[in-house]
Amino acid sequence: TPPDLPGGEGFIEIALGDWGLGCALNPAGEGECWGFYPFDDPPTNYSRVTVGEYFGCGIEEGGTVSCWGSELETAPPSGIYRDVCASMDSVCAVSVGGAVECWGSDVGDHLQGPDAVEECL
Repeated sequence: TPPDLPGGEGFIEIALGDWGLGCALNPAGEGECWGFYPFDDPPTNYSRVTVGEYFGCGIEEGGTVSCWGSELETAPPSGIYRDVCASMDSVCAVSVGGAVECWGSDVGDHLQGPDAVEECL
C-alpha cells in the first residue's frame, strides 16, 4: 500500500517497478518510495520519476537527471531532459531537443538502437 505523501497532497506522478517497488511525487515534487526491496526516498524534488529493479531516477529542477538506490551500473549523462523512463537495469531519457540517451546495464543489448526506446519509453 502506498504511504501518504509529505503534506498530505495527492499524487502528480507515480512510477512502478519490479518487486512491488514504487515511487510517487506530490505537487511540490517531494517523493516517497515503497516496496519489497525499498530504498531511500528521492534525495531532492523532481518533476518526473521512474523506477527500475533496485533504483529510482528523476528529473530535477533545471532538467538534470539523478538516480538513487543501487544496481545501476553507470551514472546518468549530463544534459537537460524532459522525460525519463527505467527498465529493469537501464534508463533512457529524452532531452529537451528530443534526443534519447540511455545508460545502465547493456545485458542483451538493451541500450542498442530503437529497441531501447521502445522498451522503455
